[in-house]
Amino acid sequence: HRAAEGYDVGVYFEANGHGTVLVKRERLGEWASVVEGRDERAYERLVAFLGIFNQTTGDALADLLATEAALKYLNMSFADWAALYTELPCRQTKVALPRWVLNRLQPHPEHEKTLTQPTELQASVDTAVSSLIAQHGDGYSARAFIRPSGTEDVCRLYVEATTAEGADRLSDELKAKISQFGAQMAKSVMK
Repeated sequence: HRAAEGYDVGVYFEANGHGTVLVKRERLGEWASVVEGRDERAYERLVAFLGIFNQTTGDALADLLATEAALKYLNMSFADWAALYTELPCRQTKVALPRWVLNRLQPHPEHEKTLTQPTELQASVDTAVSSLIAQHGDGYSARAFIRPSGTEDVCRLYVEATTAEGADRLSDELKAKISQFGAQMAKSVMK
């Protein structure tokens, strides 16, 4: 959300289904003066389209309505749109860790796709992902994110890969790495 606020029109999505389009309304007037006399109808359509979104709460039904409007404008069917995306097998899981360990996990403040701390845990994630990709060769895709939960004493893990087998393997490997990290942290405190 914070990153999207930095743009005149910012779009963001969250893994839990939330998200919306943020618009700096004051900039619409500036855009109007730029397009004045060129294509006023296009500007009116843009303003109407942007008005569909609920910037305060991120309304899923408004997002769906906007998607339908965009598809109609682009003369695309839902099937055409769906064909643009290939969903990769993914796994979402969690590893129980004490809160004091979770507090040491610092996700990147803008995107949460990597940990800024501890670097050794992020390196484990990067190595596991790179290794899986290298084993399968060109065209194989994989990625993984870990972050502390804000609501539970767990580390959340998201993994995706080109194959379900790869997603399972990567998930299992990273769950073990996260558990190892927690055990190492506990051991270091005991000394």
